[in-house]
Amino acid sequence: MNPKSEIHKLRSELERHNRLYYQGAPEISDYNFDQMMRRLQQLEEEHPELADLNSPSQRVGGAPIEEFKTVVHDPPLLSIDHAYSRDELREWDARVKRGLGIDSV
Repeated sequence: MNPKSEIHKLRSELERHNRLYYQGAPEISDYNFDQMMRRLQQLEEEHPELADLNSPSQRVGGAPIEEFKTVVHDPPLLSIDHAYSRDELREWDARVKRGLGIDSV
């Protein structure tokens, strides 16, 4: 598949999965969604001439369904930032520690 077609397909699929997720009816795992997003970001980086400000890679999800209640977490929950490998988890850990002013061990 050529890059333009693959980008179009990924954008379309990601839009659909975003809608489903925010409607409370996801069909794929967060991991699979993140892998699709990473592939889209890679292709967009390799082919900047195909950039689009409306791409799912350029904005955050959507509005949650009304049934979702707002919850305040104290202390706040911190995302693991899509860390799926040991190296990514180590990088996330180092970023959190830097942000907290903690020396890495």
